[in-house]
Amino acid sequence: MNRRFSDEKMDKWLTIIGNAVSGVSLDDISIKPDNFDWMEFFKICVNNNVTAFVYTAINNSKVKNDVSSEILEEWKQVSQSIMKRQIMTYVQLRNVLSALDGQLLVFFKGVVLANLYPNYLERSSCDSDIWVPQEQYAKTQQSLLDLGYVKDEESSKPQVGVYYHSQFRHTIELHIFLWEDYTGKKIDILSSMDLTKRESLIEIDACGMHFTTLGHTEHLIYQMFHIIKHFSLQGIGIKYLADISLFINAYESQIDWNRFWDSMDRLGYTKFCNNFFDICSKYFHMCSVTQEENKAQWKLTDDKLWAFIEDLFMKGVIEEGSANWQIFGAMTPYFTGEYSAPKEEWRKKLLILFPSRKSLPNNYGYAKKCPLLLPIAWIHRFILFAIHRREDKDSTYNASQKMNVTKYRLQMMESMGLMEE
Repeated sequence: MNRRFSDEKMDKWLTIIGNAVSGVSLDDISIKPDNFDWMEFFKICVNNNVTAFVYTAINNSKVKNDVSSEILEEWKQVSQSIMKRQIMTYVQLRNVLSALDGQLLVFFKGVVLANLYPNYLERSSCDSDIWVPQEQYAKTQQSLLDLGYVKDEESSKPQVGVYYHSQFRHTIELHIFLWEDYTGKKIDILSSMDLTKRESLIEIDACGMHFTTLGHTEHLIYQMFHIIKHFSLQGIGIKYLADISLFINAYESQIDWNRFWDSMDRLGYTKFCNNFFDICSKYFHMCSVTQEENKAQWKLTDDKLWAFIEDLFMKGVIEEGSANWQIFGAMTPYFTGEYSAPKEEWRKKLLILFPSRKSLPNNYGYAKKCPLLLPIAWIHRFILFAIHRREDKDSTYNASQKMNVTKYRLQMMESMGLMEE
């Protein structure tokens, strides 16, 4: 794929974002106004959900003199909008904690990570993730309904219920399993780690609340699984670099690193994690936790490293006006370890056009249960595709685009060591 951004440009972007989230002044960064497009950078920040804390850092430094007043004002408005929405989120989370007092609610990701930012309201988040024991799920669900939440049946899965509160514009994803409805070899490995065992749960104070969360080692293992899931299925943004950097800097001494790296080895995530952490250390002031042993085996070449960084900035999108969720089904078996990428080009194309039972989305459940119905599912899939293309051509991949995007994501997974047995 042809590169969209130069290494020098992305280096500057990462330096600004990394300093901003780490509380390091931008005053010493050399930015030549004639060679830096602030509107382009603003759009990159918006697309990667790092707008608010970057705005604060710019506004508190002499760099702000290089930004036009129009861009700065628009940046300010977007940042304030983000923070207002986060205020509503935390007000409602406090209501939930109060109303559900006595129930075991294990918060993870969002609120835990936001607390590590210079201002927790500056971390943009669209929902709140809570894990509950399976036997408690019905009770917690009813409590949320009593609080005015409505279940989003279309977005919910058997293992993850999605609940929305219209007044506060707040979404809760209520998990029975951290790994949602995914199954496969790697999910079995993850399940065996028992990341939600009662003895490992801890209580913390964060964002003005006191609540239960995963142990720090368990949480980091989960976060890398979550990041790699999104990277494999559609692509991820730069915000994840900030999240991980802040988390590791805060809890480095409390993380069992032998257990963490053993878990990454078992899952096949070692190469990805080492290169991801290298970027965090270089640009986001994260303490170094990469493995020096066998470094030559996991370290990316410069070309592949910058291709990975560009993929982060683009959030995996290589086809304009389209959404990568359309390749979820095709990519899922590779992510879960059900099968590796075929080397022959014709086999890759064949799997995209005629996916296996395991790579079919859940709405083709009849074929997942009965292999004889797989040809019917293919026909069903082609009919739905034709309907979607006719109704919304601009945001639906055609067959050629879908092949290109799937091939590209497989190449990214291979480059990051996620396809190795």
